[in-house]
Amino acid sequence: MITPRTSWISTALLGSLAACTPAIDLEAERTALRATDEAWAAAASEGTDVELVASFWSEDATIYPNEAPVVRGKEAIIEFVRTSFDMPGFHVTWQPQEVVVAGSGDFGTTTGTNEFTVPGPDGALVVIPGHYVTVWSKNAEGDWKCVIDMFNSRAPATRAETP
Repeated sequence: MITPRTSWISTALLGSLAACTPAIDLEAERTALRATDEAWAAAASEGTDVELVASFWSEDATIYPNEAPVVRGKEAIIEFVRTSFDMPGFHVTWQPQEVVVAGSGDFGTTTGTNEFTVPGPDGALVVIPGHYVTVWSKNAEGDWKCVIDMFNSRAPATRAETP
């Protein structure tokens, strides 16, 4: 039977439990997500460690590349990265410009600009400037992992300058 006393005790207990829930520091989460995206960009720009670059995507991630088929799942992503790194003259850079983290602290997005250097149709290197959007989720260990990665061009490709 619910009495005023048991109702009051239940309310007090629930209030105490709610107070025990740690507050989420959204600024710290945004900083951590930006740092993760920047570390990923640095690894990708180096262009040597396929496994390291692929480790930033979740196991079930999906990539929506510019003018290319969708890439789904970690194994396909590893092959996508390996093929890209093996391409003569391939280089990629990006810089996050906006980082958003949901109030829950476990879901976020980054958007920014990127630049790909790839062989053009005639084999000469071209530079393709673009934009990107990435969707991130925290895994069970609390690490940020990219679950959706989409990028496109923002201007026509131009010939790369030769050193």
